[in-house]
Amino acid sequence: MPRIQLSAQTLYRMLALDPKAEEALHAIYASKNPDETTPAELQALVNIGRAQTPVQLTALAVQSFGVAQQAWYKRMAAFGAQALPAMVRRLKSSQSITHVQERHLIVERILVALFKMGQPGAQAILECFTNLDTYCQSLACVTLGRLNYEPASDAVWRFFQSVKGEADMGALTGALWGLADLHHTRADEAVAEVISTGVQFNEQYNLAARAGGPACVQALAHRLYLTLQDGVDERERSEVLFALTAVGHRLGEGPYRALLNGIIEPQESVDAIIDLLHKHSQQEVAEHFDL
Repeated sequence: MPRIQLSAQTLYRMLALDPKAEEALHAIYASKNPDETTPAELQALVNIGRAQTPVQLTALAVQSFGVAQQAWYKRMAAFGAQALPAMVRRLKSSQSITHVQERHLIVERILVALFKMGQPGAQAILECFTNLDTYCQSLACVTLGRLNYEPASDAVWRFFQSVKGEADMGALTGALWGLADLHHTRADEAVAEVISTGVQFNEQYNLAARAGGPACVQALAHRLYLTLQDGVDERERSEVLFALTAVGHRLGEGPYRALLNGIIEPQESVDAIIDLLHKHSQQEVAEHFDL
């Protein structure tokens, strides 16, 4: 299996939206030697501290890097619901920011701030969804999924449909994370469809393990057949089998065996795959994929 880096969308999900990762980052900055803080970071801290309104603070999102990042989130949280209108206006006008990297930084900061607000933040993100560019929409999918905001299901599905034929695997991965975390009724279908195209991306088996059902069993069985060919990395074969085992635990041994019987032969191969349910517990598989 090729060594493919994690997408920006996955890193965003792992680092920006995980409280444990945020705590670790805060600890790193807290232990940082003051002499290592750059003049730009110090000026950003001063500016953030002086912001009197959500509008002023939102305008400073572009400066919220390094030690100033946590300070910006903390000030925004202190404004509470009062900050919603300013953040919504900035998201809706975000495509007017011509510098792409600057635009993406600002939108990411606002999405995280809205994530911290829970359902009101999710409502705001969904309201602004169509105003965002493709990359920012993919981050919005991840955010809405992590918030388990059910009203966003249709928007995330439409976004998946719009990017599934594109070369941008990051945007597609963001859509799939959203569907998986929302437990969307068609998440299994979506993940299976992507795996069946033969594309390789680092998160594919994790997503199948999380959201896979009957459709993913079919797609993974075909991928397993391909991994049995000469010259294929054995690590990928192992990942396919772990993903199948995760799906099997979720479906139950009886329905899982029935599916495999219609896909795989000889019977000995089916038995060997079923045996993995007993060899690897549901907890072990979950820990393998960090589910």
